[in-house]
Amino acid sequence: MTAHALPPHAQLIARGLSAEVYAWDADTVLKLFLPHVSPFSADYEANCSAALAQCALPLAPFHRRLDIQGRLGLLFQRIPGPSGLDVIGRAPWQLLPVMLAMARAQARINACTAPAAMLDLHDRLQYQITHQTALTAAERDRVLAYLERLPREDALCHGDLHPGQLILTPEGAVVIDWANAARGCPAADVARSWLLLRMGPPIRHPMLAVLVQGGLALAAQAFLAMRLWLARGTITRAQIDTWLLPLMAARLEEHVPGEEARLLRRIRQRLARLPSASAA
Repeated sequence: MTAHALPPHAQLIARGLSAEVYAWDADTVLKLFLPHVSPFSADYEANCSAALAQCALPLAPFHRRLDIQGRLGLLFQRIPGPSGLDVIGRAPWQLLPVMLAMARAQARINACTAPAAMLDLHDRLQYQITHQTALTAAERDRVLAYLERLPREDALCHGDLHPGQLILTPEGAVVIDWANAARGCPAADVARSWLLLRMGPPIRHPMLAVLVQGGLALAAQAFLAMRLWLARGTITRAQIDTWLLPLMAARLEEHVPGEEARLLRRIRQRLARLPSASAA
């Protein structure tokens, strides 16, 4: 892979916990991974993005890998349009239409069989739970034992679907950022999206916190209701709930600022409700 320098005209348009996104030219964007991201993680997204071309899903076509001064970059077709998060930020009354678009996009994703390149969701969660350091060893082992009893399936799971991962176009929603894609159970994918919506950022101002948390609760409730309606009985609330414990434990490994204390509280509440036999 030929090394490139970041061209002067490349414009930074977004930055997340693992990558920066640049407008490479009029038709393409560059996802440039931050130095702390492992080569395996970057290569995995590249391989998944290439494999997803066989799925009949609205995606940003993947072009090629680039080496940008020692950092791996992935070049994608640029999709014109705002993200779902941008739409909600500008027009909060559009929350429900965005949640419906997100639920429909996820239903289409979960209806596909995952390509062979995808990791098994159990294996991904097991790795994250094993490598987080916030839980005690006993708590970690209980969560891992619980995870082993959950079903293994071969559906395509995005693994990180939230409004910021939707590009809204006149033709419909395009889903981006497949770094957490896996082969697994649709109920787990729904649970992960619900968790992302429900957590939200930490807010210190009490009044603002009430307003933001109320909005997050509404978004999570609306998404869940719409996703269950689209599932037509193939996914239930009970199935979704069973995945929240391991998903919250795995989330600890992502080290999202402001989340650890809230996650630990919820994890320990759920562990306390497990039958004593689950500790074995």
